[in-house]
Amino acid sequence: CRPAALWKSSGSKPDMATPLLGDLWAQSPVEDRIFCSVLLFSWAVYLWEALLAWRQRTVYKTTTHVPLELGPIMDPETFEKSRLYQLDKSAFSFWSGLYSELEGTVILLCGGIPFLWSVSGDISNRAGFGSEYEIVQSLVFLLLATLFSAVTGLPWSLYNTFVIEEKHGFNQQTLGFFFKDAIKKFIVTQCILLPVTSLLLYIIKIG
Repeated sequence: CRPAALWKSSGSKPDMATPLLGDLWAQSPVEDRIFCSVLLFSWAVYLWEALLAWRQRTVYKTTTHVPLELGPIMDPETFEKSRLYQLDKSAFSFWSGLYSELEGTVILLCGGIPFLWSVSGDISNRAGFGSEYEIVQSLVFLLLATLFSAVTGLPWSLYNTFVIEEKHGFNQQTLGFFFKDAIKKFIVTQCILLPVTSLLLYIIKIG
């Protein structure tokens, strides 16, 4: 985009100057600016962490011999197994982290949070709780959000456990035990998270 002064000085389209990005930013609502700032900050943090992880992965790839400091306590075979394991884990961490960041971005841009809040309100209403029961709606929202997170994260957990961990001999779980354990963890999490959240929301409401 060119400044309006440049358009005027060139004598072309004096009344159709393209606004600068700064002008667009200044003219946008405060809510949009906050939204964009949060989104950009999230991606900045992710890219910084990805850069650090990439540098660490480079170390794993280039260090093929036992460092002198570890020579007395680690043999070459153990070191090589550890190095290959860390390479696989770093690759998995990169792709799972990228998916998580993209998923969060899509949810924010497509209005996933307001949509889920609306669904939570519909469920609360059908259960006999009107719009005045904000705490109930908030708990339903939290339950649905954590359920969505657990479901979308399940393929990654399965791959980590039954591909990477299995490949390197660290997996001691069966598929049935894995799902039982995942369900137990989800239930325990809800038993702790929902009461604590309801208490905090109640304190905020009366305060």
